[in-house]
Amino acid sequence: MPQRLKKQREYATMIGELVRLRKDARLTQSDVANVVKTDQSLISKYERLERELGLIDFVRYCDAVGVEPSEPLKLLRGTGRRRRTRHS
Repeated sequence: MPQRLKKQREYATMIGELVRLRKDARLTQSDVANVVKTDQSLISKYERLERELGLIDFVRYCDAVGVEPSEPLKLLRGTGRRRRTRHS
């Protein structure tokens, strides 16, 4: 598989996780937009993969849904919530 396509799939997986977290927190796109300091339409574009979510907005999005930024990023390495490890 070409590297570009793999990166796109990983990115889409991470965005999908952010959307799941938003919905689990019972937040609307407008709620997230207020924290990110943008408008709802841009959040929608991020979630539909029409625009790439920048680092600062990513951190703010994570703040809005109440998760550490490292959590969604773990999916990019295959160590996210789908695979748990025990810590001593």
